[in-house]
Amino acid sequence: MTRGFVLHKASLTPHAVKAWGVFLESDLRKEMMRRNSMRYRWTTRHLSGILLLVLVLQLLLALPALADASATGDAFPLGGNSTDARVHATESGLAWLASLQHTDGGFGIGATSDWLFTTQAVQPFLVRGDDAATLQVAGVGAIDYLMPRIGQIDSDSYKIAQMILAGVALGEDPTAFAGRNWLTWLNGTYQPDGRYASATAGAVEAQAMAILALRAGYQAVPTGAVTWLKGAVQIDGSWGETPAGPGDGYHTGLALWSLALAGESNQSSIVQNAVAYLAGQQRADGGFGEAGSAASDPLSTGAAILGLLAAGENLLDAAWMVDEWSAFDALMSMQSSSGAFIMPPAGEPDMAATWWGMLGLMGRTDPFRYRTLAAERAIEWLHTQQCFANSTCDPSITGPGSFGPASTTSDAILAIAAVGQNPDGPAWTLDGQSVVAAMEALVPSYVDRSGNRSAEAAKSARAAMAAGRDPRSFGGLNLIARIESYYNPETGRYYDTWLYRHNLAVLALHEAGATVPAAAWQTLVDEQHESGGWGWAFGATVADVDSAGLTMRTLADVGYPLESAVYEAARQFLDEMQLPDGALPDRKSADAGNSNSMALAMRGILSSGHDPRDIPFLQMTSEGALVSLLDVLLTYQEDSGAIIFTRHIPESRLLASLDSVPVLMMEFPVYAPPVLESETVAGRVAIWSRSDGAVLVAPYAGDGNDDGTLEVRRWESDSAQWSAPLDAFKTAGAYLVSLGNDQRAMWQVEYLDGDGVNGNAVQTVQLRQITLPLIAKR
Repeated sequence: MTRGFVLHKASLTPHAVKAWGVFLESDLRKEMMRRNSMRYRWTTRHLSGILLLVLVLQLLLALPALADASATGDAFPLGGNSTDARVHATESGLAWLASLQHTDGGFGIGATSDWLFTTQAVQPFLVRGDDAATLQVAGVGAIDYLMPRIGQIDSDSYKIAQMILAGVALGEDPTAFAGRNWLTWLNGTYQPDGRYASATAGAVEAQAMAILALRAGYQAVPTGAVTWLKGAVQIDGSWGETPAGPGDGYHTGLALWSLALAGESNQSSIVQNAVAYLAGQQRADGGFGEAGSAASDPLSTGAAILGLLAAGENLLDAAWMVDEWSAFDALMSMQSSSGAFIMPPAGEPDMAATWWGMLGLMGRTDPFRYRTLAAERAIEWLHTQQCFANSTCDPSITGPGSFGPASTTSDAILAIAAVGQNPDGPAWTLDGQSVVAAMEALVPSYVDRSGNRSAEAAKSARAAMAAGRDPRSFGGLNLIARIESYYNPETGRYYDTWLYRHNLAVLALHEAGATVPAAAWQTLVDEQHESGGWGWAFGATVADVDSAGLTMRTLADVGYPLESAVYEAARQFLDEMQLPDGALPDRKSADAGNSNSMALAMRGILSSGHDPRDIPFLQMTSEGALVSLLDVLLTYQEDSGAIIFTRHIPESRLLASLDSVPVLMMEFPVYAPPVLESETVAGRVAIWSRSDGAVLVAPYAGDGNDDGTLEVRRWESDSAQWSAPLDAFKTAGAYLVSLGNDQRAMWQVEYLDGDGVNGNAVQTVQLRQITLPLIAKR
């Protein structure tokens, strides 16, 4: 299975079209504008009835009959408040970056690679949740290009920081790749005054990037470094390239983001003053630009978005909208159809612009984290929880190598084995007893008791197999035979009341290669609730996330067909359970997510052939950031490496970490460039009024080979004919045409594509926001 934004004509559902703000003719008759999403400003000029009649008569003489349909919708002009649109724009940018990789594994515009370009090119893949190490040409990747060029990097904080961020994006440990500890090297550039020294970048940018790199490496930011950055602020609340100024949107946004990562409170005066400065610098299109420039640019806009989001601002709130355009819309208007972002006025693809454009589109302000490195960091912390290292453990009861009771020790073995370490080896041996030996000693009292101990036998068997031991002879017991002895052929269950325990028994038997009766998984299928979820117990009236995730995984592991509607219903259940911040709770009544439930759900999603980094599990927060289940789970990790249970109850770190590590180490779908139909899908054309003049927006989808064009002509009433075509800029999701301040004109819009146009290829539109479709379906 491959990832990427894949759009086929048949898959362009009304819902997907609506989310884009693209309204085809058939959709308009089905959709009513919701009051709370009324974000359009209708620009009208009260023409006299006579003049309007004359204009309409002229059109009727020159054109076929026109159907009157008001342009409606619940998205911003370019889809800035649409998850689908933003993901499409992000995937387009990633595809452009991927296309720039050369045979040496490096990246660059033109025929040669560049080390700094390469370090920046791989970072947006990490922000999207992808593994940049899988980007290769003939088996050669970016790390192969960078490793021999370490000598080009001197003791310059900016260069070192970029290498740290690139290394993390490539899955490399910043303390031990390319033969050195990069965090130690970075700290070596730290000056007595709190500044990180660099001759490559401006002082403020170098300081901010050093902070980003430290946080990516789980390092605290020195107080002196924060003090230096705060001391570089200008009197108007902004930051510039140097402490001497002048301030601008780019450096102010970057400073705000890095201060938030360093722990600065959103309520501090320095943060609030910077927010006020940016509010005064927002341009007519909703974006931000360089000091003294009227135009927005991707660097300033992307950095400002991250800084404002980090400061707790809601960028979808009316206070941050300019003439109904958001900062995200502004970014999307600067992205070319190739996926690259451009800097005005050159109009050429730009690496730095694309880097910041991508980060701004995603809006993720948390430290850069790579899932497998996060898992390894959690395992490092796990050493502090082993019995002799944990003051709360009584080794006389559980054994020095254990993690307390058998249930926790078995989970620890699974986590340790998941990262490729040996739980029976010296690294996990205390006072002569390994974790596996401790578990084996605990098995008899854990399993060999009265009552149904199928789940206990299953956990013990799975731990034995993870450690490479025989579950049919572990702790003096045949654990597989013990599980099978609890089977009830009348119900098909290994545990008649608790569904969760039955799941564990089925998983253990399957992993051991034992025969699992069809009735054992059919009882799970039959138990699915109408909501699509499952409850903790058989016959439970309330479904929960943990049981849904585990059952999805069990069914997938035993081979229940992945195309079954059972999985789709379960994924829909999980989607509906997701909270506004992207997290998953354990049950509907809970108001906060937790890492255990997210880990179980992610495992079920992955096992059933879907990706927790993609829609619908990637969603937009109320503030405007795009976050996936994976993104949210990674934010639950502390600098120690421990993963907390919830943000409000962090104490259950051990169980949360043990549940999270195995799913972080699972095989995730590999990044693949987007695949689009070559045919253009024409959207619903509209005109948007801004303080700097009207803009015609013609959305489109498809056009995977990027050969489509758009012709826009003004109606010349004096000569009763259409004008020559106007200049149109093609973004990754819409054509944009600046119309100036002409309040009287009407325009004809025609989508052209040699591969065909699906939808209304020819439309007319005027400033009254009335779109009049003509004929034309090619």
